[in-house]
Order: sequence, then structure tokens, then C-alpha cells
Amino acid sequence: MTRRPDRNGDNQRVVDIFLPRRGGRLWTYKLPDWGDHARPGLVIQAPFGRQVLTGIVASAPRSLSDADIDPAALKSIQRMSSDGLIPTDLWQTLEWCSRYYLISCARLLEHTISFNGWRIENDGDTGLLIHADEKRRSDINWQYCIVPGAEPDLRSPKARAAWDRLRQGPVQLSDLADIYADPRRPLRDWMARSWLTRAEPEDLRSAGPPPVLTTEQDQAVAALSGSQGTHLLEGITGSGKTEVYIELARQTLSAGRNVLVLVPEIALCGRIAERFADALDAPVGIWHSALAGGARAVGFNIAWRDSPSVLVGARSALFAPLDSPGLIVVDEAHDSGYVYGEGIHLNGRNAAIQRGRYAAATVVLGTATPDMEIAAAARGGRMSHVRLRQRIGTAKLPQAAVVDLEDPIERGPASWLSKSLHDAIRDTLARNEQVVLFRNRRAFHPAVTCTNCGNAQRCPTCDCDLSLHAKPVELRCHICGRSEPWQEACRTCDVTGTLKPVGTGTQRIATELESIFPGARIDRLDRDQVTSASRVHGILDRLAAGETDILVGTQMVAKGLDVANVTLVGIVNIDGAIHMADFRSSERAFQLICQVSGRAGRGTRPGHVLVQTRHPNHPTILAGLTQDFDLFYDREINARQATRLPPFGSLGRVLWSGPDRNAIMDLARRTVRDYGKDIRILGPALAPLERARGDWRIHALGKAETAEPLRRWLIDTRNASGQVRCEIQVDPTSIY
Repeated sequence: MTRRPDRNGDNQRVVDIFLPRRGGRLWTYKLPDWGDHARPGLVIQAPFGRQVLTGIVASAPRSLSDADIDPAALKSIQRMSSDGLIPTDLWQTLEWCSRYYLISCARLLEHTISFNGWRIENDGDTGLLIHADEKRRSDINWQYCIVPGAEPDLRSPKARAAWDRLRQGPVQLSDLADIYADPRRPLRDWMARSWLTRAEPEDLRSAGPPPVLTTEQDQAVAALSGSQGTHLLEGITGSGKTEVYIELARQTLSAGRNVLVLVPEIALCGRIAERFADALDAPVGIWHSALAGGARAVGFNIAWRDSPSVLVGARSALFAPLDSPGLIVVDEAHDSGYVYGEGIHLNGRNAAIQRGRYAAATVVLGTATPDMEIAAAARGGRMSHVRLRQRIGTAKLPQAAVVDLEDPIERGPASWLSKSLHDAIRDTLARNEQVVLFRNRRAFHPAVTCTNCGNAQRCPTCDCDLSLHAKPVELRCHICGRSEPWQEACRTCDVTGTLKPVGTGTQRIATELESIFPGARIDRLDRDQVTSASRVHGILDRLAAGETDILVGTQMVAKGLDVANVTLVGIVNIDGAIHMADFRSSERAFQLICQVSGRAGRGTRPGHVLVQTRHPNHPTILAGLTQDFDLFYDREINARQATRLPPFGSLGRVLWSGPDRNAIMDLARRTVRDYGKDIRILGPALAPLERARGDWRIHALGKAETAEPLRRWLIDTRNASGQVRCEIQVDPTSIY
């Protein structure tokens, strides 16, 4: 292609472009005469200072006279692709997110579009071609394994940590990236010493026979197949929602369209991808924010290819360059893991619904416990509602019961362990069956108090208690990550020997179980124990293989765990979830009880669930015991209607933060003004989490019958906040 002179004067066209990590704003550039094909989503190269940077077209072309910019200050785009990195349906979704959640286009692109895993090359004088980064793919194509019998004497703490991870199963380079800046060097050295071997991973494209569906599953597939729009697939735990997803994916691929499957946690991606790969004769890729460059290149290659494919990923996969998906599955659609809360605030589940609308796709929201907004929409006819009421095969819902921790008869061998739960664990192990124990607090003790002054040991930069961890023994903040060695003196009164650990975390439970049930093989699944997806898979693989008798964990055990021999689930304490200062606390506690309970009794053997609580008659607990969502919904929806909370009203939130508490509060009081009868403003006040990472947090909530007055209030308040850090949240899912 031959360059032609740029247009001049009134005929000159300009576009806005996004350059990553360049000021969080869009930049206006002149469009050369050869750039008539410019549209949002195309990749460009343009001069920026002394560099030539790669970016994305972020607006439609417009006349220079409409831009109100000095022409002499503008530079011209040098090269531009013909194919877009951002498909049309994805760009429309991004525009919707920007409008609805009041996020600037630049900030949205900064937090959602990945510049890893692909590369560009010149095409003629002015063009660009986009490719998967094949050079980076090679690293991801190897899995490293310990040679049987290899037991090296490693002195370095990093080397010992890496070796411990290798003991859990095959690892890839990305699995060791948190230990070594470049894991290649030690791995090459250990291979040279014959301690390790490496192999290509299995090809995931060998399809097996189609799953045999139950009558109920067949009916669900028939109701959802080829039906554009959004559908709620409400199925009890163990009812076989994944088999329904797979059959819908098979039909979508046969029609020549792509499939996007979203899961709420990175740790779930690999296992779900394996399920789809085993059943479908199509490429299956993985996409999430923790992928290293080589793994991202593999995912990009699958998303970018012409043939129909399946992309499985966490919330960031919603913004992958998968062209016009015909099926979008949002598994565990109620889960808060789909909500972006750092840098930008948006609900990925709602954005997925919009992407399905722009792509003319079938959107399936799968869950056993819908949130109130989605449940109300389905019951109100705003989306179709398909239900799976039976577990597949001969499996039945587990029998569940509460254990009253206030009952003296229930005193067990540990402060956190009742007699009933102890006896149930003992009997389950005697039958060679497995146990899952849930406690949503990690560490050994969640807090440490002083018996002299009564104060808890607090993080100096956050409004939270320091938790006591073991191995190594240290106090750690779960907000900012600060850690410090254990010391005997109280930080407040400086008296020695008066510190008393309080409460129970997963570390303590796992440790004390070793002495209560000697010989039992105990494992732990929480964020302290696992630092990569491969470690999660290793723990779950051991459980599935029968190599673990008792698995102790946080919310990570509530999803994606399907082991037929797990027949007992114990919820160590549910009270903290029920009594949180949030109007959604009952909803989340109910979801948690159902999801954790659903891990029991998935095979031919009956399952049992014990819920330890000091409030045995709480209606949320009673509904959760039977996994009766209708019972819970009928009570909760009446409470929401009486208080005009979602889904009967709209919420908005403003969060100011900064190091000077008084200055932030003064500003918040000046900027929050009365908006009349259309909106009720609560605050400003200190947020429930008053301080984080050294900054004070002040917030205000707005309630309204409709969204429009809230949007005006949010925009006006942000504009009036000046240079103070101000975050606005449309439809906040948490007030912390």
C-alpha cells in the first residue's frame, strides 16, 4: 500500500486511541488518508514522545473541526490493522459498561483488555497483522515432574519451596513465578542432574462420547437450545448443570459459533476446561488474569482462530477476543467473584448478559442459589426460568442438621468441635468415607487480644485485627498483607505475657485434627496453602483419589468439588456470615450453606451435613439445611420490598479515601447534598472497613426508586470531589 498525503483543513479526520499505561486517558491522533477503515477495536501504532507505541482505536472517526483541538498539536497514526483485536459485540459491551457503570473508556480498557499473548507484524507500508505470540507459547508446552526416587538436599528456601510444589504434581513455569523471577534456570539445572523430567501436556481435543442426559436434563436442553436471550438455569447442587452446558456447547459448535464459559474463580478453570475438552471435538482454551505470557498466548490463539472453539475462564475471559459467541455460560452466576472491585467497579455477570445481547447469543446463568435480583427477574418473566430439581443418578440431597453450640451436651474435644460433629467424623472415617470441613476464616487464630488492656493487636495501616499464622509463626494482616514476627509484648500497653489468641482458623482446625484423629490424612485448601492453580488441582486430585481423609478449607471448598466418596460436610461456624453488617448477609449465608452442603452425598452413598451455630432456629439456616430456595426467597423478598432495597430499588455508593480522615470527612459533607424526594442519601460516614493500607475510607449510600437520579448524584459527587480519590459504585454488591 502506498502512502498518500494526509488530509488538511476541514477534511482532516481524527480518532481517539488508547495507549496502555499512558495516563489513564484517551489520546487524539490524526487519521491518515489511508485510514478510512478505522473503527473501534483496531490495533494501531503511533508516535508518543520519542517512542512508537501500540494501542487500540477507541472511537469512531470524526472531523478535526469537531474535536476542538489545535491541529499543530496532533500527530498521525503510523500503522493500523485491518482486523480488530476487539470484536464488534465486545466493543458494544465495553461501551455499555462505560455508560452504565460510569467508567471512562480509558480506565475500562486498562482493566479489561489484555496486551499479553499476542504480537503484531508490519503488513506493507501502513498495515499491521495480529498473531498469537508463538515464541512465548513454547514455555507453556512443558510440564515438569520429579523423577521417581529423586530427593536432593536443597539448602535454599526458594529451592525447597519450589521442590515442595513439584511434589504435589506436575508444574509449569507459571506455577513457580511467585518463587523465582525466572524459573527456567533452576529447572534446567535440576533436569541436568536427572532430578526432573519434562513432557508435553495432553492434547485436550480428543472428544469422548456425549453425556447420557436424564429426562430433566433433556428437557432443560430443549428449553434452552438455540434460544437467544438470557435464561436462568436453577438446579440444585449435583443436578448436572455442567452436562447441560456441554450439550448446549456441542450444538453451538455444530452451528459454527464459539462458546464462552465463565466461572467465578481462577482455580476452577482447569477442571471445567477438562470436562468440556473430554466431551467436545473442538479446541478448548483457558483465559484468566493469572496466566503467564505463554499460557495467555495459547488462550489467545484459540480465541482468535477461525474455527469454532470453547474458551473457559474467570471474569476477565468476558473481555477476551472471542468473536461473536453463540453461547455464553455463567456458572455459579450468583457468585461475587464476577464483580470487579479494584480500580473499576462492575458486575461481570451483568456485562455477560449484555455481551450476549449484542452477539445475539444464548446466555445461561447457572446456579443452585440465584441472587435476589436474578431470581426476581426470572419469576417476573424478564428471563426464562428452567429448573433441575433432582440430583443425577441415584444421588439424593444430604440429610442436614444443626448443632447448637450453646448446648452443654455438645462440648467436644476442641473448642470449635462439637460432640456431634466429632462423632460424625469418627464414624465417617470408620466407613472409609471422606469428610469436608468448612471454616471461612484462614490462619491459626483470626485475632490476638491482650488480657491486661483488652485491646486486640491491630494492623497499624488497616482497620482490622492481625491474624496469628503458624509456619512461620507471625502476625499477618489479611487486608494489606503486612506480616511481622510474633512478640510477647502487647503493642498497646507493652505488657509482656498477656497476649491471648482468639478464635479458630483453618490452620488450627487442620493441626488439631491430627491429634484428635491420629492416622487420618488431612489436607487444607485456603489461600495460605495454595499459590497457584496447579496446587489447587493437586489438593483436589488427592481428595478424588482417596488419598485425603479430611479436607479443611474456606470458600474454596464450596465450588467445583465433586467427589462421590465425600459423605460428610461439617460447617464449623456459620454465625459470622449471617450477622455481617450488610443487607445481603442472609442471602450470602444461605448460598454458602447450600453450596458447601452440596459437596456431600454426590455418589451412591448417602450424605450428611452438620451446621454448628449458636442460632439454631435462624430462618436462613433452616432454609439452607433443606436447600429450599423458594422458602428462603419468599421470606427475603418481602423484607427487600418493605425496605425498598434491590430488586425493588436502586443503590449507589460513593467511597472517598485518603490519609487525612478529617479532611476527607469535611469534603464528603460538603459534596453530599440533598437531592429531594427522588433519592435518599445515607451518610457520609466511616465505611465498615474504616481504614485500609493507610487510607481512611468514608462512604455515602444513595437509595432511589429508579436508577437515573442515582446516576446524577454519583456523577455530581465525583465531579465535586476534586483531587481527592473518589470511587463511585453503581449497584454496589458490598458496602465494606
